[in-house]
Amino acid sequence: MNRKIFLGVILGLLSIGTASGIMVLYDYLNSPHLLSKEQVIENILKVSKWSKDQLSDKIIDTKLLQVKNRDIGLAVNEKTFAYEMVAQGIPSMNVVQDQYVWEVRIVKKIDENNQRIWSYFMDASNGTLLFKDEPSLEKR
Repeated sequence: MNRKIFLGVILGLLSIGTASGIMVLYDYLNSPHLLSKEQVIENILKVSKWSKDQLSDKIIDTKLLQVKNRDIGLAVNEKTFAYEMVAQGIPSMNVVQDQYVWEVRIVKKIDENNQRIWSYFMDASNGTLLFKDEPSLEKR
């Protein structure tokens, strides 16, 4: 009798472990694997040749977007991938529907009413620079 209870417990625990493993694998295979915000910022700084000194008086703003058509993207929470219900125009670039892209903006406030913005769009899955809009580099 004790042996039957022991075997029942063992089978139950194995079943729970197997089910948990399948759920983790399913989640892993069905969720997008994207570069983190920190990785994207590091890549942008390398590609655009920004130095730490040049960034001292600037704000770096990032936003993860999911492309919905060639010129509209929806802001997405980078942790949960839930839509933030903010649609945003995106520049003409080589993207496909449902592709994730990071927008990185480096903003320098000139005075109360003016600012200079450097914009970059990077493929969130592989780090390819898709688009950049850089005002004169001497004005960094």
